[in-house]
This record gives sequence, structure tokens and C-alpha cells, in this order.
Amino acid sequence: MTTIAFDGQTLAADGGIFLGDRIAGKNVKKIFELKGGGMWAGFAGDDPVGKKRIEWLNDGADPDKFPKIDGQDCSLMLVSDSGSVSIVCAGVITDVDVPFAIGSGAEFAIGAMCAGASAMEAVEIAARNDAFTCGAIEYVTVVSPKIMSDEEIASERTHFVAAFDELHSTAKDMLSLSALARKTFK
Repeated sequence: MTTIAFDGQTLAADGGIFLGDRIAGKNVKKIFELKGGGMWAGFAGDDPVGKKRIEWLNDGADPDKFPKIDGQDCSLMLVSDSGSVSIVCAGVITDVDVPFAIGSGAEFAIGAMCAGASAMEAVEIAARNDAFTCGAIEYVTVVSPKIMSDEEIASERTHFVAAFDELHSTAKDMLSLSALARKTFK
């Protein structure tokens, strides 16, 4: 049980691990960069199963070798550095929309992200409401914000200044009209 959330830029997970209804740890790593780079995986559910499935992904994700452990389960979320998201269920990889979350606190996290929360904030909200989400919050920025060149910044600044000047001029005109109207109707 856990909460893994992705908001389109950041992948976040709580650090809780449980033995039955007892908290066994609060700082478990649940997000892993896959071999070759450019792809991250997070797991929710039984820790041994999750780590076996991460290993399965790193070994090529052959559906015939999908690791199953009787009585235990785990969900996986895959996020590429381009921001695409998939989940893995029973060895089948399915694309999903962003924002997305898996685990016992998924509904809380998705609701929080749809209301504007970041993935980290969504996991914090899930931890306040889900009995099986707790501990340290691990995160990785998967999709970096665009880094602009000096020329792009200068161009944006020019557009911004022009728009501000136009707005300022319009506001001055409106104030002048307002003053004229007050004089006219006194």
C-alpha cells in the first residue's frame, strides 16, 4: 500500500511500508530510474513484488516472465522523460492520462492534482487521508521545465513590456475618460 503520483512534471511517492496493519518503515525507496535512462518506475503494493517487477522491467519486460508471487500484488507506474505515463497490470502495459496516481491513496492524490496540487502535495494530502500512505516523500523531476536561451528571454521580455505598455496606456485613457465624465456630469 502506498501512493505514487505524477502531475506531468514530478513523480512522487510516500515512504511507508506495512506488515499487515502495522507500519514497518517510513523511508522505503519506491521510485527507480530504469536501465538506459529516460524512464522511471514507481510501485505501490508489496515491496518484494515491486522490486521483482522493477527488475523485470530492467530485464526487458517479457510478458511470459512477469513475476507473480501468490497472495501478493503490486501496481507499477511508468513515466518517461517526455511525460507519458503507463501502468502495468498483470504484465500488460497501458497508457493513462496525466495527472495520475496509483496505490491506496490514489483517489485522494488524483483529486488533489486536479485541484492544482503538485505530485508532492498530492502525496502529502493522501497521507493525511489514507491509512496506508505515510512517511518521507520521495520525488524526482522527470520532465524539466523548458530552459530558455538568452535570446528567447529577451524576446519574451520585449513582448511582455509591449503588452504592459499597451495595458498602461489603456488604463491612462480610461482614467482620462473617467475624469472627463466626472467633470461633464457634475
